[in-house]
Amino acid sequence: KIVELVQPVELATASRRARMDEDRRLLRLEPYDINTSAEGLPAGTNYRSFTANEPLAFLKKVMAVISDAKLLIQVPYGMAQEQERQRYDLAERWHYGALAFANERLRRQVQLELQDQLAGIVPVRGWGVVWALLRNREDGTSYPDIQVWDPRNCYWQTGPDGLEWICYKSSRTTSQVRAEYPGARLDGHKDDEVLEVYNFTNKTHNTVVTADEVLKAPVEHGAPTVPVAVAPVGPMPRIWDEGQVGGEDNDTETDYGESVFAPNRRLFSSLNELLSILLELASKQLNQTYVHNTDEEGNELEESPNTSDSVI
Repeated sequence: KIVELVQPVELATASRRARMDEDRRLLRLEPYDINTSAEGLPAGTNYRSFTANEPLAFLKKVMAVISDAKLLIQVPYGMAQEQERQRYDLAERWHYGALAFANERLRRQVQLELQDQLAGIVPVRGWGVVWALLRNREDGTSYPDIQVWDPRNCYWQTGPDGLEWICYKSSRTTSQVRAEYPGARLDGHKDDEVLEVYNFTNKTHNTVVTADEVLKAPVEHGAPTVPVAVAPVGPMPRIWDEGQVGGEDNDTETDYGESVFAPNRRLFSSLNELLSILLELASKQLNQTYVHNTDEEGNELEESPNTSDSVI
């Protein structure tokens, strides 16, 4: 049933994930090839190609600004009296402490702190998805469980009061799944076989399943709502374009929650093409074609004329 809930949402948001994959290729600085046609076929040429590092360099600047920004947690006083203001101050301190505890737990797990994770993934994806829940241990102690999820692999459904459910989909090998969920049988699956794992949470329960087996039985999470915050970047709301009815992007799904590459996404290819042309012309200037008329005996030049200090 969970897979049946996720699949329609996955199809409806396919264009958004395609845009995220395109931005990921920009981030990885995939080599540009000027000798390839727009259809991806060899053009039959052998020109030099240049790949600009501007997408990654610009992203690094954005990440640094967000990562180094000072985080402020504030509970507004409003018209509160002195005693209430003291409670609000304690609430702020509690949230600072919970955040520090969560960061310490992430460091022990060899992960980045929350602000650094968000600084790295939100500018690239254009969305932010954070799981936050206060969990109890068997010894009676509690700890804040805060996780940053990749928005590309998240699927959700909203209702009149917010999220109805959310699912974080990931791919893991059978051996990895067995290590994380020792009770999983996974009969008929080889150790190196890749499985799709669905971490599903609704307003009351959390469960983890594959397409044919329950890895974690439904457990009450204890939160009053779905313990996940989902937010798009930017002020552009979801709109409907009647001129594109019948197209895969008629609700501007790709524009809802845009990445930092949005203004320049279509320019990077032209920049790489222009710089590739300049590189090819420069290389030709370095090794220019020349004509040398030999004398009757056919004598050749003793030195190459293609050096900056050559004299003919």
